[in-house]
Amino acid sequence: FQMCKLFGRLPMLARWAVVLLIAAGLVRSCTPSSPPPKTAEQIAAEQKAQELAAEARAQEAAKNAKEEAQFELVFSLTRTLKQRMRDPDSFKIESAAMMSSGDICFVYRARNGIGGYNREAAVYQSKKNTFVAGGAAEGPFNQLCQGNSGKDFTRVAILALGGLYRDWE
Repeated sequence: FQMCKLFGRLPMLARWAVVLLIAAGLVRSCTPSSPPPKTAEQIAAEQKAQELAAEARAQEAAKNAKEEAQFELVFSLTRTLKQRMRDPDSFKIESAAMMSSGDICFVYRARNGIGGYNREAAVYQSKKNTFVAGGAAEGPFNQLCQGNSGKDFTRVAILALGGLYRDWE
């Protein structure tokens, strides 16, 4: 109560000065202080997290580069196969798949010499870097592709021919 009497006797400017000092003290006590310094364990954990993130980015980049190379290979082999046909405009891809070995198996249809359509196969053998089609592909196709499943690249092969996937279903 004594404090209130004393406060009442101060001039108006002094009262405001006291109020501002009290307010400044309250604000300072309410604002957070800077965080404590990091421990060695925290710093090591942050560095490890950064290293793991960098490794994950590198793995993702390598995976994308591999997929891009596979895409380009199927794309170019499809175009090569079409160019080998007697009637390239009749060439239609039924399926294209890359086996785990890297071999690529194609099944396609194309017009034969007498106007009918034949269903044929082609195989790119990655280890030998050879590409065989038609009757010559029967042995390698049966050995490497028949009954095996691989990554489907049919849509890529159809795109290589300038078509949309829905156009060929």
